[in-house]
Amino acid sequence: MSPSLATNQALDGAVLRADLTGCGGPKHIAAPENRTAATEPLRLGPWLLDSLLAEGTLTRVYRARTIATKGEGQLPAQYVVKVLREVWHDHPVGLARMRQEALVGRCVANRYLAPILSVHVHRPPFYVVLPWLKGVSVAAHLATRGRLEASLALWIARQAAQALEALHAAGYVHGDVNPRNLLLAPDGHVTLLDLSCSHRVGDAPERSDSTLAVRPLLGTPNYLAPEIFIGKQANPRSDLYSLGFTLFEMLAGRLLHMPGEMAALKAFKREGILPSVRAIAPQVPHEVADLVRELTARDPLRRPHSAREVVHRCMRLEIATLRQRVLV
Repeated sequence: MSPSLATNQALDGAVLRADLTGCGGPKHIAAPENRTAATEPLRLGPWLLDSLLAEGTLTRVYRARTIATKGEGQLPAQYVVKVLREVWHDHPVGLARMRQEALVGRCVANRYLAPILSVHVHRPPFYVVLPWLKGVSVAAHLATRGRLEASLALWIARQAAQALEALHAAGYVHGDVNPRNLLLAPDGHVTLLDLSCSHRVGDAPERSDSTLAVRPLLGTPNYLAPEIFIGKQANPRSDLYSLGFTLFEMLAGRLLHMPGEMAALKAFKREGILPSVRAIAPQVPHEVADLVRELTARDPLRRPHSAREVVHRCMRLEIATLRQRVLV
């Protein structure tokens, strides 16, 4: 798949590619739905949807461009439009998640967070617009190249922590930090994606109901903090746990084996003990393994106090690991 901010890594369903370009002018529609075959470009307000990038239970994601005015010629597809599927237009959970994403994305600006450029969430069709950014998800990078050197893993974790620092300072929890939601650009810049699970600190987020059986908890279950599985609200340290689990995966080169059944996963989160990352990747420095252990502590009070603390610790460890490589 070509590099993009196309949040296929943040969606529930399988990634699809479809060529939606064709002859003739754009077709005006209420909302793009059931479009998997080649057809004419779709128009959604001022946006021309060029290609379907991904689809999930709630949304479809398109690469898009603005509609050129007379005399401008063909404009490049430099945007991503995330559209709520029509079946969810009258459903409180799906609509609330898109509106929350729009709200947080417009309220919190940070170079490590995917910006929301435009929103249309007051009436159908419901959608948000993001920039098209080059890169691959950290999950895809791990799938093709395996585990990361400690310095690179810390570089990625530090930038993700900087995004979390901005969110937490504004009073929000991200709620779904995982390798699929981290976009790694060719120059090493990291962007934290997908704010659909975010919510204000202290507020209970919208929970999925039985119609969203694929996502019984809001967020990606394997990366969620233990307190979420006993009914407590997510807090900034819950995001730090998810970041620690992500750092573990980057250093080990694979996700720690977790129970497949939700009941077993809940029991593991409540009672299980995570092994040291050095048990899988013994080359990881002790200090880095200690950071992972603290981030993934079962008790939130044993985790680092804040994302800012994680940023500074990652930075110090980045320098230390790079120095060790130079000296060797």
